[in-house]
Amino acid sequence: MTLISRLTITLALIMPIGAIASLEGIKPELGKNLTKEDIIVAYKSNPDIVLDILTILLRTENIDEQLTVQSAFEIAPERALEIAEIARVEGVSNELITTAALLAGVDPTQFSEATAAGIAPATAPESINAIAPPVAPAVGNNGGGHAVVSPN
Repeated sequence: MTLISRLTITLALIMPIGAIASLEGIKPELGKNLTKEDIIVAYKSNPDIVLDILTILLRTENIDEQLTVQSAFEIAPERALEIAEIARVEGVSNELITTAALLAGVDPTQFSEATAAGIAPATAPESINAIAPPVAPAVGNNGGGHAVVSPN
């Protein structure tokens, strides 16, 4: 039993028949390289199941992950947190998710914490030991001046 068949059976238990029929309609398209237009049509024709379509597309071979996530953000910006979480679970890098959000006009700080080093997941970082600042070298008193470093 293929992944899409299992997903269809699972979805049949929780979704209306019309939504399942819509998923069935995109299956033949998954075998080819989908364009941005194909992905947007799949999302727009099934706005109630954008997250399910995102999951299916990210599990498909030869899919442009950034384009898939970016299109999901464009179609359902109000579900940005859920879209980002699904993308992470499916193995999409945080950098790619952030890039897709920015290109779609979605604020990535909705689902990630902005840092000086870039966007990081909104999870609490482990404690980091602080490094002491450098100390001025000791100065000698035998070389002729106070607070002057002696070469001797």
